[in-house]
Amino acid sequence: MATVATVVLGHAAAEADYRSLDPSPVVVEGGVLLCPIARDGDPLPPQEWPRELAVVLEDGREVPGRVGWMVPSPTTGTAGWTECGEPFTIVEQTTDSEALPLLLADLPRGYRGDIDLPAGTVTPRWLRPAPPPGRIPQAGTSRSPDALPDSTHPLEWFRWVLLAERVGDVPPPPPGDEAGRLAARHLAEVWRAAIARIERASPGVAEELRQRLVATCTLVEEVGPEREIAAWIADPRDLRSLLGLAIDDERDAETAMQAVLSWLRGETEVVVWAEESRGEEVVLGVANPGSTEALLRCRWLESDPVPLAVVVPPRTAKTMVLQRPVEDGVSADGGVLVVEHGPHRRRVVFGTRPAPVRPPGASLGPFRRPVTLASLQADSTTTPPADRGGSAELRRRQGRWELFLECLRPPEARRDEVTVRIGDDVSPVAVLRIPERGSVARGDAEVSRVGHEDRWRCRVVLPEAWLAAGLVGRRAPGVGISIERRLTLGDGTVERTAIGTPPPPWRDSAATEVWDLSRWPKGPGEATARDGERSSRRILAP
Repeated sequence: MATVATVVLGHAAAEADYRSLDPSPVVVEGGVLLCPIARDGDPLPPQEWPRELAVVLEDGREVPGRVGWMVPSPTTGTAGWTECGEPFTIVEQTTDSEALPLLLADLPRGYRGDIDLPAGTVTPRWLRPAPPPGRIPQAGTSRSPDALPDSTHPLEWFRWVLLAERVGDVPPPPPGDEAGRLAARHLAEVWRAAIARIERASPGVAEELRQRLVATCTLVEEVGPEREIAAWIADPRDLRSLLGLAIDDERDAETAMQAVLSWLRGETEVVVWAEESRGEEVVLGVANPGSTEALLRCRWLESDPVPLAVVVPPRTAKTMVLQRPVEDGVSADGGVLVVEHGPHRRRVVFGTRPAPVRPPGASLGPFRRPVTLASLQADSTTTPPADRGGSAELRRRQGRWELFLECLRPPEARRDEVTVRIGDDVSPVAVLRIPERGSVARGDAEVSRVGHEDRWRCRVVLPEAWLAAGLVGRRAPGVGISIERRLTLGDGTVERTAIGTPPPPWRDSAATEVWDLSRWPKGPGEATARDGERSSRRILAP
């Protein structure tokens, strides 16, 4: 007969009842209970909720519990390749009135039964725990940070557990405060139990599932040493879908295994990303973590009927240069490359290059964080927090080309510097480093800066000689411009952001974007200074 436990909520229970928002949370036998809860009665801010709740079993044993809070994951400009893609994390304290309260409790070993809350009974969906690790080590854990899970996010700790099992090692302690650590343990327990359930039906499918969750490959480039990078399933939507199939209690182990296998076969394991857009050519990144070579077919969406075949060796990542179709000096592809791997198709957006600059000016875009594996799989890019954002604009005024920059920065910022590079990334014509404060090695450029309480603005007059020598491409030449920002915060953290195509974190500099300045009207037809000032007044008023 199931043992019944009662949750005792201290003095607050006399004033209000606490109830579960999920009547059947998933829990591993003897594992960590994680249950979203609500408080009936007058609303209270999070800081006035009890921090500790006691789970009392029928035999009188008391199990300490915690109130945790689901809050948005913090966003910085220091994105790593394996940064956790979960939009939420679990913390013990918060002032966010929109945060979701959770009850977390470490249940006694082997416990299985209903749990009574003051406003109702919770009947968990119990999972059989996975057996203790006893697998033969297969390979050593990579030392590359681009091949290791996010060590700061509790909901990514399950990968450390799976990696440790593969190498016969012990995972590092879960990150976060007490609530975060309990949440990390809960998710790891559920994933291990789910894989064990699939393994009872098919050891082969279970091994494939493990591999897809911790897959890495070797990035091989012409210049520089090889490095290991992650290529696992990182999109949190995919992870939730896959986990849901594996633990679905409406399926037996055999049908759950078949559902997981269908999911794995229906989603390609090949990862592709845009590295750089150099006008008439682009640089594409590809990672194949599979055990067999991947044959890819690449074609431009609008004007390339014959695809280019590319072979990527197993467990290998590489970059490749692809030519754009060009007509009359202009890219004729719409900026979208279609990459096919078997029945799977993915669109990689490079944008139309060289992009024309016309009156009143061209927005070069916002500063973006480095690309991450999770953002690639979710087809998203992210900007830094609002208090650390920025943008750039290019225009011609009174016969001279001017670049405008706006950089927002928080009060605790120690140093803020923007690097502007003209020309290609191998042999640039000029590199201009512009700090918010301090001297600037200007060369022939004119630089003006204006500081404000929460931001600073910069105007750079680009010498014609730089632009004439900074052309990139032969069939469709344009001026190559690269803009990168490094913001040093009060704790010494350096946040990197860039204009244009977000680079992967292991790139030392921002990607070069190519712009066609020949489309700006010349002579009497050129835009007036007033037109240009109106477009950029918000950026700089020196």
